[in-house]
Formats: sequence, structure tokens, C-alpha cells
Amino acid sequence: MPPKSPTILTVKDNNKSVPARVGKQIEIHLKGNPTTGYTWTRLGFIGKETLSDDDMEVHVKFEATDSVPGMVGAGGLYKVTVIPNHKGHHTLQLIYTRHFDVKPADQKYTLHLNVE
Repeated sequence: MPPKSPTILTVKDNNKSVPARVGKQIEIHLKGNPTTGYTWTRLGFIGKETLSDDDMEVHVKFEATDSVPGMVGAGGLYKVTVIPNHKGHHTLQLIYTRHFDVKPADQKYTLHLNVE
């Protein structure tokens, strides 16, 4: 039997509580444009090499959307992969920010995981 696809969440799932399983991948798809200096990252992890902790593994990958040849500054989709490490209630907070800015994040994304 082929492995099941990960649960995929979007901005519509912001501030929701979702069921999850230990070791089962969840993917969050969020629009963004790194050419502006902005990126999605985990709150409290700005500038760190890892976004993971004891509660969950978190990885962010950007995929550019197709654009007109020669066009600069095209956006795309950030794919945030989350894998819960143990049972319990965990909260993931993501922010869309520039690492060099001191002002508050422009956008926030919060997800409450009820891990079985």
C-alpha cells in the first residue's frame, strides 16, 4: 500500500485546532515572496538554523510559481512541513517577516495540534 499523502492546510486553517498523529507529516501552504525580503518562519526562531524543537520537527521550503521569462520578483508558495514528536497539545506559530526588521510581523499563522 502506498504511503498516505500528508495533511495539507492553508491560510484558511489559521487559528484552528486540528487532530494530528505522532510522526505523521502535516504540510502548511502559505503564499509569499522572498524577493521582498519576507519569509515565513517560526515565531521565536528568527535567525536560527533550525525551526524544530522537542515538540515538533518544522521545515520551510519555498517553491516559486511559474512567471513570465525575465520577470523578477515573482512570488510563490512556502511549504511548511510539521511532524509532531509526541502526544499532547502543541501550538505552532509562524510569522511572515523580514529578518532585519524590528517592527512586528506583517502576518501571523497559528495552528493548534491535538496530537494522538
